[in-house]
Amino acid sequence: MRTVTDGAVIVPKREGRKAMEKQSTVQARQPWWLAVCWAVSGVGLDWYCAFEWFSGRYPVCSAHVLRVVGVFVLLYATVASLAVRLVGARLRDTAAVFLFISLAVSGAMLVHWAAHR
Repeated sequence: MRTVTDGAVIVPKREGRKAMEKQSTVQARQPWWLAVCWAVSGVGLDWYCAFEWFSGRYPVCSAHVLRVVGVFVLLYATVASLAVRLVGARLRDTAAVFLFISLAVSGAMLVHWAAHR
């Protein structure tokens, strides 16, 4: 039961507690476009690493580079989805884990290539 006095709404204590309980159980959702940005960034890093793997011997869109990009993306996506499943996180977190794996591997590969060229 709600009563209005001078434009203000008075909510009984019982309804106020229910509203507070519902607010505390609601989790903030990340926007869908953020997951897309993370996935596209991860694929871009994989593409750069595949191109560097061949040391510029092949063009950026050659079949060799595209095959290696496909292998990288499939491998990292599989590992990311398994990690999200094991931890029990939401499916939308897979893109963030995919980007993290791509960053870690590409960082290690770039440091290795810089040291050994």
